[in-house]
Amino acid sequence: MKHSRWLAVLFGLIIVAALAALRSSDGFIAHTVRNLTFDRFQQLAPRKKISQPVRVIDIDETSLAKIGQFPWPRTEFAKLVDELNKLGAAAIVFDVLFSEPDRLSPKNLLKREDLKKWLGGASSDNPAGRLRDNDKVFAASVAKAPVIMAFASNRDGSPENPASKSGFAFTGNATLKALPDTGNITHLLPELEKAATGIGSMSISPDGSQETIREYPLLWSHNGKVFPSLAMEALRVAQGASTFIIRGG
Repeated sequence: MKHSRWLAVLFGLIIVAALAALRSSDGFIAHTVRNLTFDRFQQLAPRKKISQPVRVIDIDETSLAKIGQFPWPRTEFAKLVDELNKLGAAAIVFDVLFSEPDRLSPKNLLKREDLKKWLGGASSDNPAGRLRDNDKVFAASVAKAPVIMAFASNRDGSPENPASKSGFAFTGNATLKALPDTGNITHLLPELEKAATGIGSMSISPDGSQETIREYPLLWSHNGKVFPSLAMEALRVAQGASTFIIRGG
């Protein structure tokens, strides 16, 4: 009887030691089990949905049928910004990356060899050549509204920092070491970067992982500077704030 009791105690100690070792190593198995447990808890007791003053304007089949195939000319986005601004939107957030000039802009269409024959060259004598650049039209609308635009992490992007529209103040033991690094990034077009009220990262993870999203960085760092996520920057602009206060534990 005493022998079996000692065996039970020994077995219990072995289980505890194994679990402690598994937790301290935080290896693949522990990481996977923790994630699966978290996912299960979310299914069993999900967070209650509450009404939020947020509206999502989706690029759906209805809008594609009305406006045409995507990507749309930037002038369409300019109209959208003007309308939302007129309706009193506190923040207008684009989770679309505007990193290249609009290929449908008149000046860019005139550069295409297959269209030169029909449209003529990009000269002052050509009416098409005198039309306003789509990106400049878009930037003009963005400059008049509380618009937040995005940059993104990209291994093949630029090592230079993106433009920053927000300030940061640090208190306590806050440190940049705790923040994920953006790595190289894909920038906004310069005219849109200048016109936007806010700029934030639309990336979900530094390595570009698109698996199940369980964590979302609110702040990023790069080259000794701090940058907000797109969501955080949207909150700043909506609240009319200029500075983030980062408190360390």
